[in-house]
Amino acid sequence: MFAVSIFITYALQYYVPLSILWPHIEVRIMEATYSRRLFLQYVFRTVLVLLSCELLLLLATLTLRTSEISVAAVVDCCHTFDCSHR
Repeated sequence: MFAVSIFITYALQYYVPLSILWPHIEVRIMEATYSRRLFLQYVFRTVLVLLSCELLLLLATLTLRTSEISVAAVVDCCHTFDCSHR
């Protein structure tokens, strides 16, 4: 239930970043009609959401790779450590 509510409201969480970034973009498209500006705003929201999802997937993949490398390094150290030099 919690995951579904996050999934449904995820784009809504971009209200503040959009209110900060959109005026800078809207100045450049001022000559466009209202419906065109509204469409571009939806596209911009969609791009922001997709970029954040892509970043999340990239970080998850990097974390997984980092843990695999760490485990491989520890296993390698355990196998190459020689206790007979005491």
